[in-house]
Amino acid sequence: VLQAVGRGRLAAGESYDLDTVQPVLSCTKVVTGMVVAHLVDRGVLSYNDKVVDHWPEFATFEPHRANISIADLLQHRARLPFLVQGNHQLSASWMGSLHQQHMEDWIIKGMQTEQDIADGDSCYHATSAGYILQACITRADPTGRSIGAILQEEITEPMGVKFYMGKGYPPEGCESAAQIKVPSNVWRLLNIFLPYYALKYIFRSNQKVKKVFNGLGFVRGAETMYRRGAMPFEGQRAVEQAWYNQPVTHSSEIPASNGVCNARSLAELAGVLANDGKHGKCQIIGKEAVRQMLQPGPSRTDHFLMTSHAFTTGGVDQINESVLGVDGFYGWNGWGGSLVIFSPTRRVSIALTVTGARYALSTEERWEPLVSAICYALDDPLFGGDNFFCV
Repeated sequence: VLQAVGRGRLAAGESYDLDTVQPVLSCTKVVTGMVVAHLVDRGVLSYNDKVVDHWPEFATFEPHRANISIADLLQHRARLPFLVQGNHQLSASWMGSLHQQHMEDWIIKGMQTEQDIADGDSCYHATSAGYILQACITRADPTGRSIGAILQEEITEPMGVKFYMGKGYPPEGCESAAQIKVPSNVWRLLNIFLPYYALKYIFRSNQKVKKVFNGLGFVRGAETMYRRGAMPFEGQRAVEQAWYNQPVTHSSEIPASNGVCNARSLAELAGVLANDGKHGKCQIIGKEAVRQMLQPGPSRTDHFLMTSHAFTTGGVDQINESVLGVDGFYGWNGWGGSLVIFSPTRRVSIALTVTGARYALSTEERWEPLVSAICYALDDPLFGGDNFFCV
């Protein structure tokens, strides 16, 4: 089940349709989780593996890192959410897989554990966990492949879907990727500053409001969690989220946040997780590996997102019924409003890709009507059961 909505800037003569690819940002994390599950199924990795089992240098300067597991990274509880501290920024040339060594050196020597986060607490790793997983996987894979290469060779190509994580982008004859439209200054004024002052008046405490808005990226100081976690590279802060529209970003490999795809491909990939690892008659991921991936975790208030989430062992969110109005779904969303969710009990996957950006990080008013309508139809005896249903 999929929906594509967009008017992103495209090359002359191209229109946005169901084949159009676009950045889906943190929806990429669900697909990276699939790659990890695939490797768990093959016996290359275990969720209980420590990072240092594959990358001993990881704990060189912070010995306590020796206890961080693959599951800790996927569940955002490694206490390493920020690649940089303060106003420091990384070279934009480091972001791709060709310069993975620079990133690894920085992670070993430059990253610091957040001491304000208690052991076991969740603090969303917007970009950092992807690079650490990359270092583990390239060492664990018998041929030294990257996450993007494994994804392409063993998942997307056999399935025939369009999902690019640096590797293979842009494919020959590929249309331009639609761009995410950044909110205008007028929109920001109406939806950021006015609510900020309204909430400040209601709470009578600037610090309480600032804490919430700081976590969501509304406060524009250099120390905000949003900028430290999601925008660590040179040039990102200057152009805000338009940075994610640049071809150099699309062709780099950022395993947590730079997937480029269309809604159909995103839904098909999630459909594998909704169907015990199968795509049609092809077993992409073993049923037991999918079960491990979806093992429930405790619900915690995330220090970054400022909302409660229950990340599974494999890093997807067990979505609270209050968010979508229905239960039994897993998945995640990306900055801008794209969404990918799936339900093993309903055997359904849903993807929504949009180019009109929003600042909402955990709820989205555009999702609810779509998801509610689909679930209503699936639960209706007229459509459910053995009947085929497609939107």
